[in-house]
Amino acid sequence: MMNLVNPADPLNEIEQRILDMRLQEIRAREELVIHLKAVDAQKLWRKWGYRSLRAFCEDNLGYSPAETRDLLIQMGLIVPSHKLSSSDPTVQRYMETLKDWRRLRSTQEGIAAYRIFPNKTLVSLAHERPQTLLSLSKIPGLGHKRVESFGASLLEVLNKLA
Repeated sequence: MMNLVNPADPLNEIEQRILDMRLQEIRAREELVIHLKAVDAQKLWRKWGYRSLRAFCEDNLGYSPAETRDLLIQMGLIVPSHKLSSSDPTVQRYMETLKDWRRLRSTQEGIAAYRIFPNKTLVSLAHERPQTLLSLSKIPGLGHKRVESFGASLLEVLNKLA
């Protein structure tokens, strides 16, 4: 490892070890992302009895919620809010309208907006623009329960935009 501290100070050896450990931890997380992308990670965490990759990372690997979120972003499983933009004005209009609808719906339901559907699903909706319940149910992140709960209302918004 590269020595980043002054060796004359006795505390520097401890500081250097801490820095080295942190670098090893960062590299290990980068390797984990690569490996999780290469395999069907869902099979791994479900095999061990976890309900999600988030639960697996936090409970089994000891990651903090922020570290887990960063990992999920690196894997492309979460789209952060600041990435919800498009150079295509039509797609951007859809995303903004869908975000507004989701915010209103989450307020009505008393739940967080991502529980209505995550950003990744919002992006898919803006690009795919489904017009039927069947095509809506094919969007990743919109399972039977979500389509049943608010599919008709969501289609109404999408059809007004079309």
